[in-house]
Amino acid sequence: MTQTLNGTAGNDILTGTDPGNPANPDGIDIINGGAGNDTLSGLGGNDIIQGGAGADHMNGGAGIDTLTYANSTSAVSVALNANSGGGDSTGDTMSGFENLIGSAFDDQLAGDAGVNVISGGAGNDYIQISGGADTLDGGAGSADIFDGRVWGSALTVNLVAGTATGGVTLSGFETVLGTRFADVLTANQAVNTTLAGYNGNDTLNGGNGADTLFGDSYAGVTVAGGADTLNGGGGNDILEGGQFGDVLNGGAGFDTISYGGSSVGVTVNLATGAATGGEAEGDTLTSIESVTGSNLADVLTGDAGGNTLFGGGGGDLLDGGAGADTLNGSFSADTVTYAASSAAVTVNLTSGTGAGGDAQGDVLTSIENLIGSAFADLLLGNAVANTIDGGNGNDTLQGRAGADTLTGGAGTDTASYSASAAAVVVTVNGAASGGDANGDILSGFENLTGSALADTLTGNAGANVLDGGDGNDVLQGLGGADTLQGGNGTDTASYAASAAAVVVTVNGAASGGDAAGDTLSAIENLIGSALNDTLTGDAGANILAGGNGNDTLQGLGGADALQGGAGTDTASYAASAAGVSLSLTTGTTSGGDAAGDSFSSIENVIGSAFADAIDGQAGANVLAGGDGNDTLQGLGGADVLQGGNGSDTASYAASAAAVVVNLLTGTGAG
Repeated sequence: MTQTLNGTAGNDILTGTDPGNPANPDGIDIINGGAGNDTLSGLGGNDIIQGGAGADHMNGGAGIDTLTYANSTSAVSVALNANSGGGDSTGDTMSGFENLIGSAFDDQLAGDAGVNVISGGAGNDYIQISGGADTLDGGAGSADIFDGRVWGSALTVNLVAGTATGGVTLSGFETVLGTRFADVLTANQAVNTTLAGYNGNDTLNGGNGADTLFGDSYAGVTVAGGADTLNGGGGNDILEGGQFGDVLNGGAGFDTISYGGSSVGVTVNLATGAATGGEAEGDTLTSIESVTGSNLADVLTGDAGGNTLFGGGGGDLLDGGAGADTLNGSFSADTVTYAASSAAVTVNLTSGTGAGGDAQGDVLTSIENLIGSAFADLLLGNAVANTIDGGNGNDTLQGRAGADTLTGGAGTDTASYSASAAAVVVTVNGAASGGDANGDILSGFENLTGSALADTLTGNAGANVLDGGDGNDVLQGLGGADTLQGGNGTDTASYAASAAAVVVTVNGAASGGDAAGDTLSAIENLIGSALNDTLTGDAGANILAGGNGNDTLQGLGGADALQGGAGTDTASYAASAAGVSLSLTTGTTSGGDAAGDSFSSIENVIGSAFADAIDGQAGANVLAGGDGNDTLQGLGGADVLQGGNGSDTASYAASAAAVVVNLLTGTGAG
């Protein structure tokens, strides 16, 4: 038989009965204090007492008595061995209770040294071990905590069996906190569980859920630590061993080892299972797929599977190895290396993707720097300052925007600016400016690729490939057997820096000085050296600029611009398939290869094998008619008129004074 006593909103005094009372032979009382500061006494029997709101004084009396806060409108904090506060328990005092029921909120509950039954109810409750053979139920919450930290010796907790040291029975818990001794903690079989060993050489065993295992810390609090053993079991687990050489086994699933709390940078290798530095020192790793580094400079290496490497703060070095890896540098300037790849890689920091070799399927985030393989890699930066090292092999590196440091390494390497939105001015392993080249530092390169705009690309003393791309580019190979590829646009090959004269034909043979061994394609214009050059165009419109020296310029077909520069320079039409007519004085041209041509700083002319009409200017000219019946008119100056084969005519029709000419002696006056 049960007796129920209900208080009022005032300060009530309610007292139950002892067993044997005629009105309630079993002595089982249910006492509800209601509001107000009540005094509630159960006397004998197994009573259930609920103080309600107000600061209540409650005594269970003899029997197995239960203190309940099931109807509390907020969370409570109750310890049967001490006064408590919070929610309906604020100001309450209690004694003589063996059992405790929490509210529907996030309660903090503890028993006493006796045998207690404690139920958290709904909410994410915190229940502390108290010393007796207790029955503890976390309740219906999804993150209930069993706290064993006050236990005075090593603790064994098995959530699968529902048991703990000291005869404790457990249910409904998702988190277990161990002691400062060598604990053995085992997670639920299928429920996501958090195990925290704290101090001591702990063994943590995960289940089949996505478990989180902490060897030495929990909720950001790190203690002295111990040499722990963490077994993740099935599921996608998170393991944090803490200090002192832990054994970490992820088990089945995609498991993560975390060194986020380490105060020293760590070096972790999932392929070998070895770890050093900070909290990683002496750790042994098995079946781990993911690593979270510290906030310092870490070195994280994956294995042949698909790994996730998260660098955290600090300038980290990440090596995913084979497999489709997720590589996240997080803060600072982080580097991904493919130095160990057995095949060439293609990596793009702008899109965050990788292909080929160890990069196949990789996803890169917050990565600033790259190291390539020993093969022919394609490495592309992003809009920030990148450091990209091609390593061995014939690599192509593209820093893109930002002040990049590009190192070609061994092999024949290319620095590419093909993605630049503005023209670039770049010297192989030298100065770089404009567009994506602004602030770049280049070393170990042999070749350059320009943008789609008007670039200036300069080689060095070695053999270079300079590819202008689209735009009106200027390419200067300097020494070495260079390949100059103009691409689309009107492009110029320059030999202005050559220390010896050059003989160059547009898109043809090249010899002498810096031109020796050069190959030209898609070039329209030439610039000569400061010496006596021979520059030859093609069937298109060319600009041939001789520079200093006594140069010979031959435009061939097309409307050419022949610019002699300083020195005594010659325009040659020796290869014209028809007679030419031109005047150095008026600049008029017609016929054969001369049609549409223009001159500047030309002193001498060589005609074709046909009937030419060639007029000089006020200076001293050498006019050579070549074959054919030519008419040569030197005009002013001490001219040399060379008729060549054929019936040639020296004309003085434009002379402002009488002339005396002796064909026998080849002299003239007047």
